Amino acid sequence: MVRKTALIALASAVSLFAKAGNAADLYPKGDFKALFGLDYDPTRACIKPSPPYRMDELHRKYYNDEVADYVVCLRNATKSDIDYAIERIGKGYAKAIEEYTSELERQR
Repeated sequence: MVRKTALIALASAVSLFAKAGNAADLYPKGDFKALFGLDYDPTRACIKPSPPYRMDELHRKYYNDEVADYVVCLRNATKSDIDYAIERIGKGYAKAIEEYTSELERQR
């Protein structure tokens, strides 16, 4: 049941970030933790903006630009990690099929 839920979440995330583009390949991978479940944190790849000390028009504009860049960074890092996870899962599946096919050939 947990694997099914994880696959559904992965498929949903893939469809959500499918439009992000190829720039995501330039970002570092996020951080997966699987001790008590699979938690994911893409913030490792991004610099979180701090609110300015003064909220005049110029500083507010810079801050808003930094927030927008942070959100794009999170999206790109997540897209990159989704692509990497799909690639690794595909390779693992292909390897398992190849090993099993080879095993069947040896038994003949």
